[in-house]
Amino acid sequence: MLDINNCKTIDGDEYNSFFQKSSHLFSNEFFYSIDHIEYSDLYFEKVQKRSFAVINKDGTALAFVPIASVNDRDITFYEKPLKVFYNTEFNLSTDERKQLDKFIFKHIQSIAVENNLSHIRTTFNSTLGSSIFKPGDDFEAEIEGIIDLSLSEDLILKSVRKSYRSLINWGKRNLELRIMNKDSGDFNRFEEFRMFHLEVSGKETRSIESWKKQFELITKGKAFLVLAYLDEKLVSANYTTHGCEEAYYSVGVNDRDLMAKRVAIGQFPLLTSILEAKRIGIKTFNLGYLGPSFPNEKDRNIALFKKGFCSSYRLKNILNSKL
Repeated sequence: MLDINNCKTIDGDEYNSFFQKSSHLFSNEFFYSIDHIEYSDLYFEKVQKRSFAVINKDGTALAFVPIASVNDRDITFYEKPLKVFYNTEFNLSTDERKQLDKFIFKHIQSIAVENNLSHIRTTFNSTLGSSIFKPGDDFEAEIEGIIDLSLSEDLILKSVRKSYRSLINWGKRNLELRIMNKDSGDFNRFEEFRMFHLEVSGKETRSIESWKKQFELITKGKAFLVLAYLDEKLVSANYTTHGCEEAYYSVGVNDRDLMAKRVAIGQFPLLTSILEAKRIGIKTFNLGYLGPSFPNEKDRNIALFKKGFCSSYRLKNILNSKL
């Protein structure tokens, strides 16, 4: 049996230090990096951080549980399902894993009581999810669109919806594309992107500091931006973040008037983003949520657009369990 000592809260500067020392626990996942956490802290108005590590008697971390709740009900990680990172240096038996999971869940329950939180959101097919599941818990499915970047460019293009081929060719002929990466970071050009987003959305959706953080990610080589111009006017832009293995379609914005006129301003820039991720050695491109349910027709149409580029899909079964 494991000789567990305690659960140690890991937050603030200590999180940064722990992350650097124990980065092998995180499997190169961008969303758990210090940079993404700093961005998320700027994006969300209210964050309750209660990340903790389970410490063995010898002082080593058996597991790490990042927690950052952004509402008054759910234990999550910035709205994402809670995930446990187990230290793979320990070859735990089935009974030891059960013991560790029981210890983790007990500590999560104490966090819920201390912070007046009532639910935990996690994936059902995770060890944590399967251990806390109760009949009557709420489930929801999430489908993500994926592009396998190990495929050749020709095969990636063959995966694209046939009706998009001519639209991509139109974009090649008529759009001027600029790729901003760590070697070509230009804050004035990035500010043009921010103002374009403001113009299309009609309002400030988040703080200027969060935009500055996104530009910083570009300069650090953890994101890139594709800008598309028609007759010298910015008409489309895609911002992509990435870890070592997966890229994430983070922000997409297109000129609404041109979209209403069915001018093909979106297809070629998105394909360029996908191929840029392949060029820098990323393994998969994640286009994000494709359903099955949507709050409005606009979101459904965006998902339908993104689906036209996918070579595969990833299904997540999300468990919302009352504590």
